[in-house]
Amino acid sequence: MRSLLLCLIASVAVAEPLDPEKSELSVLVWKRGIAAAAGHDHVVRATRFGGSLDRPDPTHVKVDVTVETASLIPDEPALREKLRVGPPVKDPDRKTIEEHLKGPGQLDVEKFATIHFESTQSMLDETGKGSIKGRLTLHGVTREVEVPVTVTLLENRLRGSARLRIALSDYGVQPFSALLGLLGNRDVVELVIELVTRPL
Repeated sequence: MRSLLLCLIASVAVAEPLDPEKSELSVLVWKRGIAAAAGHDHVVRATRFGGSLDRPDPTHVKVDVTVETASLIPDEPALREKLRVGPPVKDPDRKTIEEHLKGPGQLDVEKFATIHFESTQSMLDETGKGSIKGRLTLHGVTREVEVPVTVTLLENRLRGSARLRIALSDYGVQPFSALLGLLGNRDVVELVIELVTRPL
């Protein structure tokens, strides 16, 4: 059975487009500071993105993903509950959080319209677990990253799962800070990635 599965995966010769209805790209953001009790941890979801996921042979995977920064939405109640981020955030607060997130002091979505990741190397074991190296471009800065990943074939779709922590300051993004630094967000955030292709 395993041999049949590996042969089927190896037969996929072209990059498979992502299914945005099945895929999910989120970012976990944690609060910090003496006044952190007055703030919130956050989860931000990308609502518009595209790309491909391909496993050309059992030991390798290729990924290419582009996210529209203007599509980032913070603190949707269902996602906060799913990822156990914390209690719901009031709608007026969500609006303010989104304005700060997309404004020139942080992501500056008017100037930097996309976030992009393209894999350059990969190595998987026979169960689909391994790592991917690639170039992550955020806020106009490109850096090499390595991501632990699991890739499977389920219900005739390729599925890739990964989590990656990055420091926003490495990409020229200053985390939100208020009250003279007594309340703010941590520099390190975690990307939660679930990529699913359209049926093969």
